[in-house]
Amino acid sequence: MTTKTDFDDYKKDKLTRPLDDAWSNWKSWKDCPVGDKVQGYIRDAGWKKPDEGETRGQRIVTLEQTDGKLINVGIKDLPFVLKSTNDLRVGDPLTIEFLEQEQPKVKGQNGAKIYGYFGKNLPENSDNPTILELDTKDRLAGGAEAPEVEGEELVADDTDKAAF
Repeated sequence: MTTKTDFDDYKKDKLTRPLDDAWSNWKSWKDCPVGDKVQGYIRDAGWKKPDEGETRGQRIVTLEQTDGKLINVGIKDLPFVLKSTNDLRVGDPLTIEFLEQEQPKVKGQNGAKIYGYFGKNLPENSDNPTILELDTKDRLAGGAEAPEVEGEELVADDTDKAAF
């Protein structure tokens, strides 16, 4: 049996990920007071490769906030930090709270920011992928990066043998 496609409602078949849709909307913890938080339902997750000059990448979690807006949140790529979100699934609620600003160990540097991660697995999301699964998939693919600008067309030159 052949499945019919409703071409009049083509926008529901969007090919970008929520992570891409929120790429220009990141939670900034700079100058935030202790107690500040971001929360919402997990819509996507991945791994962002390090930018030039950075030593490590970061996990990305895309949250749909209560107002419906998508926001990306970067999480330090440290095993003891990542394990707290590994088992949460797409659709589960997550709150990340800025708990504490430590004093710098070296004068002139910033002290570490300590975050708390709060969430739970909802039974209706048991078949959805975990944050760890989505993160691992991105790592194996080389990491997430800024999506192509909408409207730009990929054009192959003579040296590129791939067909678009």
